[in-house]
Amino acid sequence: MADSNPHKNGLIFWSDNSADTPIAGSYINKYYYAALAAIGITEEKRKERNIDFHSLRHFFNSMLRGEIDGNNLRLIVGRQSERMSDNYTHEVR
Repeated sequence: MADSNPHKNGLIFWSDNSADTPIAGSYINKYYYAALAAIGITEEKRKERNIDFHSLRHFFNSMLRGEIDGNNLRLIVGRQSERMSDNYTHEVR
């Protein structure tokens, strides 16, 4: 994704409005919440289940736990300590 950034500044989520700023979280959430609604997760359900864009980080960490080496998992999800990575792991299977 960073390679396809037209500003060539290394950002994965870049803004078309500014080469120096990442895309606004509200922009990502707008489309994320629309995608959730399209699969039947209403705003009420989303709030009840505490689902937000950051939830994907927890889900990703949980799904890959045990599938790849713990050091590589921490590198991918951006965590340095095993303890913090453990905080992001939830039972999903």
